[in-house]
Amino acid sequence: MEEFDIREATPEDAEKIIAYLTQVGGETDYLSFGKEGLPISIEEEEKYEPPH
Repeated sequence: MEEFDIREATPEDAEKIIAYLTQVGGETDYLSFGKEGLPISIEEEEKYEPPH
């Protein structure tokens, strides 16, 4: 069984997050976006702060 860590994303994860969302957007019709992904740049994702 493979082990993994669950952690809060960091700005360094931005490129991988966008790539993941682009991949899953093309695999289902049940998201609010498609294979084009979200309209956000890597720089914008790096600066994103989730609401507290």
